[in-house]
Amino acid sequence: MKKLYFLLTFMSVFIYSQNQINWEVLSPKPTYNSGKDLHFINEMQGFFLTGKELIETKDGGTNWTVNKNFTYANSFDLLNDVGIVAQNFCQVSITKDRASTWQTQTLGAQDNLIYAKVFDNDNFVVASKNKIYSTVDGGTTWITKTFNISAANIVYFTNKNTGFVGTTNGSIFKTTDGGNSWSQKISSNTIPSDYFTMYFYNTQIGYAVQGHGNVMKTVDAGETWLKISNPSENIFAIQFLSESIGYAVGEYGVVYKTTDGGITWQTRLFQNGYIYGTSMFGLHFFNEDKGFIVGSAGRILRTDNGGFNWTQYSPFYSSVNSLEITENSIFAKVGLDIFKTSDSGGNWSKLSRPDDLQPTSVQPYARDVKFVSDNIGYIIGGKYNTESNLYKTTDGGISWTKKKNFSASGLTGFDFLNENFGIICGGQGTMTYGLYKTTDGGETWVELNGQYSFRSIKIFSEQIIYAASYSHLYKSSDGGLSWNLLFTYDNQEIADFFFLDENNGFLIGDPDVNLNRTVDGGVTWIREQIPYEWYKQIKFLNKNVGVLIDEEGQINVSYDGGRTWKYDGNHYSFNSLKIVNNKIYITGEGGRILRGNFLNVPQNVVVTKPVVEYFNDRAKLKGSVANNGVEELTDIKFEISTTQFFAQPFYIEANLSQVSSNDSKDIIGAVSGLQPNQKYYVRLTAKRNGLKINGNTENFTTTENFTLNISTPMIYGDASKVKLEGLATANGDDLLDLVFEYGLTETDFSNQVVSVPNEVLKESGQKTLTGNLVNLLPATKYYARIKGHYKGSAVYSNTISFTTNQEFSFSISNEIANEKIFLNAFVDAYYKDITELKFEYGTLDFENSVAASPDNVVALSNKQVNASINISSIDPNRPYYYRLSGKTNGRIVYSENSIFTTSPTTPILIKDSVVPIDNTSVKMKGLVYAGQKFLTSVKFEYGLTPDLGSLSPVVLNYVYGNAVQPIEFTLSGLDINKIYYYKISAMDGSEKIYSELYSFRISEMLGVQEDSFTKIKIYPNPVIDFLHFDSQDKIKEVKIFDSNGRLIKMLSLLNNSSVDVTSLTTGIYYLEAETDTKSQRFKIIKR
Repeated sequence: MKKLYFLLTFMSVFIYSQNQINWEVLSPKPTYNSGKDLHFINEMQGFFLTGKELIETKDGGTNWTVNKNFTYANSFDLLNDVGIVAQNFCQVSITKDRASTWQTQTLGAQDNLIYAKVFDNDNFVVASKNKIYSTVDGGTTWITKTFNISAANIVYFTNKNTGFVGTTNGSIFKTTDGGNSWSQKISSNTIPSDYFTMYFYNTQIGYAVQGHGNVMKTVDAGETWLKISNPSENIFAIQFLSESIGYAVGEYGVVYKTTDGGITWQTRLFQNGYIYGTSMFGLHFFNEDKGFIVGSAGRILRTDNGGFNWTQYSPFYSSVNSLEITENSIFAKVGLDIFKTSDSGGNWSKLSRPDDLQPTSVQPYARDVKFVSDNIGYIIGGKYNTESNLYKTTDGGISWTKKKNFSASGLTGFDFLNENFGIICGGQGTMTYGLYKTTDGGETWVELNGQYSFRSIKIFSEQIIYAASYSHLYKSSDGGLSWNLLFTYDNQEIADFFFLDENNGFLIGDPDVNLNRTVDGGVTWIREQIPYEWYKQIKFLNKNVGVLIDEEGQINVSYDGGRTWKYDGNHYSFNSLKIVNNKIYITGEGGRILRGNFLNVPQNVVVTKPVVEYFNDRAKLKGSVANNGVEELTDIKFEISTTQFFAQPFYIEANLSQVSSNDSKDIIGAVSGLQPNQKYYVRLTAKRNGLKINGNTENFTTTENFTLNISTPMIYGDASKVKLEGLATANGDDLLDLVFEYGLTETDFSNQVVSVPNEVLKESGQKTLTGNLVNLLPATKYYARIKGHYKGSAVYSNTISFTTNQEFSFSISNEIANEKIFLNAFVDAYYKDITELKFEYGTLDFENSVAASPDNVVALSNKQVNASINISSIDPNRPYYYRLSGKTNGRIVYSENSIFTTSPTTPILIKDSVVPIDNTSVKMKGLVYAGQKFLTSVKFEYGLTPDLGSLSPVVLNYVYGNAVQPIEFTLSGLDINKIYYYKISAMDGSEKIYSELYSFRISEMLGVQEDSFTKIKIYPNPVIDFLHFDSQDKIKEVKIFDSNGRLIKMLSLLNNSSVDVTSLTTGIYYLEAETDTKSQRFKIIKR
């Protein structure tokens, strides 16, 4: 079974320069890129454009070669000696000598040019989807004209002044002044209606094709357009030889001919039916009989009889499933056919098929092909789902002989060590597994252990064989008689495996499988972390150099044995990969066969891996060294410094000091004696012939000797309890005697509870510490930290603060039903029992009350309580205040105020209270009832006269329905002795509504005159236990009010100098001290 070691390797660690695989096209020649525009100067010289190159013939289409390469080419036109290619990023390439030489220029913008037209030697035009670029001096200077036509898709000019734009929404626009102005000539309301083809036979007669294949025609230079036909498939290019005779090509390989000016179209197909992926985009006919068409996958086809027969330039354009490469030949499996070349794709010959695989057979199917020499080859196949036959050729595919009909259907994979020794595997379903071996070239077969449904197999010798099923890799050391499981990963698919020799192997699969490699024949596996993709095939040239391709055709190259990978291009519609004789071969759709050479293989690949295992004083270092040169790489070490420029470095010996040629090794090292909390830079180094080679630089910061952090707790539930938590690590030594300390000030930590756990041992990882605090005061701010001992000294965490939960929570509401007003409240008791619950109502004096049911809530529970009032006892002409009161912890407590009314459709704006903050500031509170309307912009309006004059900012954006919303606003800078007036206002649609007029005077609320405020002083404030007074007069009584102005306690002074406020919960209070002649109010903060 596998042993899996994880090494993280990311693409960012590449330290070698950009390298590429140099690809040559073996099929289809000259290109696999789709042809777009096709133009002939005469019957001998012609060109067609792809997105990547301009292809030229000088012998009437017998041979085609690449004239010029491009990055993103889109359109091409040629007139006599002058030609122009329009490209992306506003690039144009111009020739004035029939494509012998080219000059490329950028027109200044970043537009993608989609159209090119040559009118004469000096006048050209190119266009994007919103600009026209024209020249009158052969491209020396350009004039830019912008056209604002929505959804423009194609551009076409008949001369330098007259042009057209077709859009994706079915419109055609015309210009007669070179693009200065445009007029719409036709529109459409059908979908799809995008125009993607336009062609003019002369200045008067033109054609345009839109979605669904509608062919539009004009006979008056584009002034009017008429739909004349609707061929079954979309048309992408049109050419007319006369006003009547024309040809068109388009989607799914369609070729049409018309003899009546486009009214009717006859097919002239080059294949059997309409086939996806075979669309044609360009055509050129010299006369009614002779012409060329180009299109998908580089297709070039010629007809000499008006399209009744076609000759294709490449022998095959269908998908190439796989390749077999022998000493002198390449065999390509293309569906049921096999093609052979002996000159690297210069010429291909089609081999014969076995009789069972002829088109007359029932669903013939060739599953795999193997050639062991130029002459000897095998096919596994037959009639789909019914037969698994082995066919053999000894004459290079000229003839085939059926050697075996296997009982297991659906055999899919096989391999031959040589002409004689081979194994076939596969099967369909659990009942038809098959595994067969031959030692005489397929004359006789022995059935091996049939319990395995192998999908692929690789033979290294007559004893050593590797095979893979869907999710398991096996090895046989006795010629297939028995099998040992080497690898599986959570039943995930193995897509491919490759063994370079009996020991060095690789496998890839689902993203969870990733890439795994072995150097000991599969006894152990090292998992390399590569980018998340669905990989399809992997092959290696030698121990270091390999290729990995995903299902999208993305090619990645490794130069260090699969440890790191570099993106090297993309070949979409990829099918197979091989590396033979230092060459890379890939196949794909559209007849594609490419052969590549590794260019600039780096001699040294020295990689420093990110440091992920480090402590306060040491670290583990990892990297790899690959040697693609001749001489040994020696003196392999890790270099470490506290600066990124490696000033005053020190060196760490690695597990290996040298790596031989054509080999790669994982390098590890360990460094100790580091300083805690210090950033270090590290790189792996080696030498070749005494010259130092530096790998990439990584950095890490050692941990602190210990970490101790406390987090702010969540506050809920019991007001007397809080659960504290923290995190701790011990890196240099143990953390002992851990406790949570807490108190009422930032310097008071006189209370403590033992942490669980109360110690963290060295290098035991991060631990969570907990401590449960009890007997806390409600609504009180506390400070807390963690204390411990490290190497005998006290150490502390950060300090946090928290406020315990409030004693209680009252949430009140009301509703009217059955001639009663129901008063409801939800009561939470977070500290002590709450008793004597009742609803008080009336004016702000709350002169009425009704007992709640139930009338008590025990500590640490909650209940819904309610009461009811007969409507008959309520004055319907005014609102009523109401609140809930109860007794807890020896005092009466209250909910916030709210209101109810028996007139539910009338909005109510009403005061709640005005609470003095100090002698110049008050907090004004109010209540807003929407009255089933939508009220907005609620404000306080105030002033020194009943005319008011000042406005608060909006205190409530909106309120609607039956909601009652509290509002408040703090007003500062007031005069203590002046009367202030205020109202509450709101917008009811466009109408402004108001509350009654209210007033207040701070001195009246405090019961003092301004000059008396200097007579009494209090301290300390904030206060914890005793509040002290300094007064020239004797203080008779002290009253304490809560933040809502309610009297909650009356106290007498101790020795005429202090009062005990220990019993007060944490919060803000107002204190009124009274002498024989005056009283004075203070704001105090209780902690």
